[in-house]
Formats: sequence, structure tokens, C-alpha cells
Amino acid sequence: MNQNGGTQVMIYKSFDYQSDFSKYSVQQKQIKESIKQDEKRLVEININYPEMIKADFEPKTAVKMSDYYKRMAMGFADFARKKLKEEAIKNISNLNSPYSVVMKYIPTFENTALISIVTDVFVYYNSIRSETERISNIFLKTKFGLLNFTDFFRSEVKRLIINYILENSINTFTSDSLYNNYQDLIKKNFKVKNLFLCENGYGFYYNAGILSANIMPSVYIIPFGTFGDKEIGLHFIKT
Repeated sequence: MNQNGGTQVMIYKSFDYQSDFSKYSVQQKQIKESIKQDEKRLVEININYPEMIKADFEPKTAVKMSDYYKRMAMGFADFARKKLKEEAIKNISNLNSPYSVVMKYIPTFENTALISIVTDVFVYYNSIRSETERISNIFLKTKFGLLNFTDFFRSEVKRLIINYILENSINTFTSDSLYNNYQDLIKKNFKVKNLFLCENGYGFYYNAGILSANIMPSVYIIPFGTFGDKEIGLHFIKT
């Protein structure tokens, strides 16, 4: 944790996917398969995705949210069954270990009004290379709708947040090797959609490989109220 003018910034290399989710209004669903050819394992599928507990949501909202994540999971599984399998077959002579897809999620914040969920997807191409992408969503629980950057911040705050990340990057990444042009990368690759909520504040992240060679996203946590949050956003957070 880093101090800068009384404001805190933190970085998480990864989330604890094994943590206790019982306090959140979700239950885990899974797709687990092993695709083989002549007993040789080509592709492993290990996908975990959330299903909403209807009692804690407006019923139609729970169904729509669950369907959203189910479609995401099924689409990722289909990618593995088709495209990734084809890639594995092409390289079968060099296939020392199977290709694999992994999807994990974690609820990061919930109250009576909303829930914030982060999903990480991983694709492993044998031992040659891997790809990682993080997806985040903040859902209203009373009706099916997403909250986004403009629900919490005025448009001009984007520039302040980017400057804040720039000021904290060197001290925050003490154990990482930032790319030499990290300042340009921070400004160029900041995305308002890369937002989630947690108990400590707002999380903004850059996907893996953008700021450094680290295999996990780079995350900054900015405490609630730091940049004069919109009243409507604070209302949802404090509900």
C-alpha cells in the first residue's frame, strides 16, 4: 500500500479465487471437460461462472444476469472445443501438455442495490504461450442494468484518474519491471470500462502485458470520494 497526499493506492496481482463466497448472492456453476484424440489429451476446459441466487435479486434480473454469464461460459467453451482443438491438432507432434482454457470469477462488492463481479479468462497454448483477459461488470440488483464510469464520476475526472495512476506507478510497481514507455501506455490504454468496486474503493485495471510483462492485470484502487464522486453513484454504494 502506498501513501500519496493522504490517498491510498494498491495493486493486486491476482484475486483469491478460493475465498469464501458465501456472503455473496451467487453460487458456482462449472463446465469441465477433457478433449482427447486417440487417448492423447488435446484440450482441457475448466470454466467456473456465477449463477445468481434469485431470493437476493429481483427475480427477472437474477435470470438475466445468470444467462449473461452462462452465455459467456458457453461461448468460451465452444472456442475451446473448436478453434483451440484445431490449434492443438495442428501442433500435435509438439504437444507435450494439453492446451487449456480456464475461467474464474470473484464477487468484489455487494450491497442491497448492486453487485460487482470480476471475471478472468485464461488460454494456455501448451507451454509455449498464454493469454489473459479480465472482464468486470457492476450490476443493479433491482433491474437488469449495468452501472458504468459515468454513473460514478463526472467526465472530466477521467483525466484526474489517469494522472493519479501516473503519479503512483513507480512506487506501486516496486517488484515489477514496467516497460520503458509505461507513461504513454497508461494514458493510451486507460479504459473506463475496466472498473470494479471493492470494499476499499474503485478498482481500475490494465490487462496483462500492457504495462509490464506480468501475467496478471495491473490494478489500482482509489478510495471512494477521492475525486468528488457523483451523488447517484455514492447512493448506490452506500445502500
